[in-house]
Amino acid sequence: MRNAQMATDRRTPRPQLRHRRSAELLRQRMLTHSLDPDWFSLSDPVLFAKLKAICSTCKHYKRCAADLADETFDPARLGWHDYCPSSATLNLYSAVVNYYWRPEVPVSARPAADRTGSKNTAR
Repeated sequence: MRNAQMATDRRTPRPQLRHRRSAELLRQRMLTHSLDPDWFSLSDPVLFAKLKAICSTCKHYKRCAADLADETFDPARLGWHDYCPSSATLNLYSAVVNYYWRPEVPVSARPAADRTGSKNTAR
């Protein structure tokens, strides 16, 4: 199967091949941040499309692939932030998702603005 895929890769024009590989790297990078790429693509399709476009033109896809292939890769580890143009966006979304969908934090324990959707007013 691997040989068949490699043969297909050789026939695929270079920009399309790079885009397909980069899209898979984006999915893997999102998974390391505890982000579901399928959910993300449905909840914010415009941003997901922008991230895919950024990844498809990234010059560091080999370094990204090497980092993600490392089983001990930790998104909190320094280094990948220096070369990944999507690192700030992924870190932000990861923080938001992990805050709001943490099972150990009940809704009643969150600030009032988070529970009702309204802002706290100053007294």
